Amino acid sequence: IELTDASGTKSEKINYQPTITSNFHVSKLNNEGRFLLSVAKNAEETITVKIYDAHNNLVHNATKKVSGDLAELYSIKEYKGACTFEVSDNAGTTRVFNF
Repeated sequence: IELTDASGTKSEKINYQPTITSNFHVSKLNNEGRFLLSVAKNAEETITVKIYDAHNNLVHNATKKVSGDLAELYSIKEYKGACTFEVSDNAGTTRVFNF
């Protein structure tokens, strides 16, 4: 970057490296109790997927290493109309999806 004004010119090099953020999404499919988790990620990272039932009981807890993109199908056999997915990464980003 170079700035010029009446007092002179000042230049400085800047190294810009954007941070990579996780993009999580969970979709409910047409079939009862089937959900699709998709994660768009460029760097290797560990994600945690927690699934809660209608009474807020933890029914699934998994940790996965992700390098690149991920799509995973979940079939919840005891699905009774309501559930919650909580997806987080090791950077502290957490998204909650209620169905």
